[in-house]
Amino acid sequence: MKATLIIPTYKRNSLLLFGLYSVHEYLSSAHLEIIILDNGPKDDALPVAQSFNAKYIWVKERKGWSGPGHSLNVGVKAASTDIVILSCPEIWHMNDCIKSTLEEFELNDSKIMVMPTGKDDENKECLDYLLTKYTDVSPNLYDRCCHLNCKVPFLLGMYKKDYIDIGGYDEDFMEGVGRDDRDFVERMLQNGCRYIETPGKIVHLWHERQPDDTEARKYNIKLYEQRHGQIIRNQNKEWGIL
Repeated sequence: MKATLIIPTYKRNSLLLFGLYSVHEYLSSAHLEIIILDNGPKDDALPVAQSFNAKYIWVKERKGWSGPGHSLNVGVKAASTDIVILSCPEIWHMNDCIKSTLEEFELNDSKIMVMPTGKDDENKECLDYLLTKYTDVSPNLYDRCCHLNCKVPFLLGMYKKDYIDIGGYDEDFMEGVGRDDRDFVERMLQNGCRYIETPGKIVHLWHERQPDDTEARKYNIKLYEQRHGQIIRNQNKEWGIL
């Protein structure tokens, strides 16, 4: 069973390195294609991608972190496998998350979104530990972290066809300021997909947050409300292109 791990990133090289290191044993197998979509300065994440034999795509730097939507669309279109796993650069894999994800696709041939359970490293304890030890996060640290909503793409596996069928992420959203992830997964559910939770465990490592753009957030909320219930997006235009 082969899959593509898709990771959009913006100036997150150290965290991206941690995340790929935590799953490197599985990455060394022939089962996983990795695509890193760099939304920062050109070639910024290229050394990390090369270290893990990942495909590198520069999505061009925008003003601030533009969020994952457009980058994920580009990555899914570029994936050579039928299964895609949407991720982000701040994910520490506590166990065989990828393996347990792919096992579900051996049992289900369509309409699923496969997710682990997760924690959010809001107090920076896990990251501080990794910066000094560069080894496994202890279960004790994991248990002290806050709950993470894994129903949005922190590590969410699905069939590429199901992603394409709804037109991917709506590229009219102003990315990185809310509602784009929620809009995407709700449309997947409306189109017949269902969640499956695996024994996988992840930690969303701490990182500095971008300043909130209130006007952009208001725009996204309004767009979300206007289009709520519409399943297919990006119609009558090319999407997922550089």
